Amino acid sequence: YSATSSVTTQSSGGTTTLTDGTNPSNSTVAPGSSAANVDALTFGTSSGTDYISSVTVTLANATWNGIGLLEITNDGGSTVYGSVSNPSSNVFAVALSPSITATSTAAQYKIRITPKTHANMPAPPGSSYATTARITDWAGSNTHAGSDAGSATITIDNLSPQGVSSISGSAGLTSAIDIIFNRIAGTIYSAASISISMDSDTKTITITPIGNIY
Repeated sequence: YSATSSVTTQSSGGTTTLTDGTNPSNSTVAPGSSAANVDALTFGTSSGTDYISSVTVTLANATWNGIGLLEITNDGGSTVYGSVSNPSSNVFAVALSPSITATSTAAQYKIRITPKTHANMPAPPGSSYATTARITDWAGSNTHAGSDAGSATITIDNLSPQGVSSISGSAGLTSAIDIIFNRIAGTIYSAASISISMDSDTKTITITPIGNIY
């Protein structure tokens, strides 16, 4: 995706500076999970007030496929200035209403994303989206300065597990049959087995995990 953009506009006499904020931690989330902050940034002016009516957001390449909603919020997340549902490109504008009011005291803002639900994700085997998001331009009256240099990485994991590597069955000691299957070890799913036993007298089926099940 494109490098940080810094566009100079006609100024009313001041400069509005965008800087990187205290970014949230990297994390992995599932489809349909709640909103997660992906970026923190600050706006401040050299003097006076600047009203920011829209921002341009740049995502990591093709990660828009996993996003159901992107929002621009205040630092605490209680005010939503603007949002875009189901973005369809790496770079797009977000209209802000109310506008962000930048003053000589810099304030921090957030970009947060909500993953699409499983039903709205691509069909299996799916994909995993290592999502970053930054503000790379904005609309205001002052001259532009600075940049939103980086963000956290929120990985939206819609990748299907790997297939079963083996399956076998054996007679138990008490009129039971144990069936064992193993998953292939991968970056997300570890090798695992279960034992499925049926007692011929009570007709009870027992499923017992063996090892780690994820």
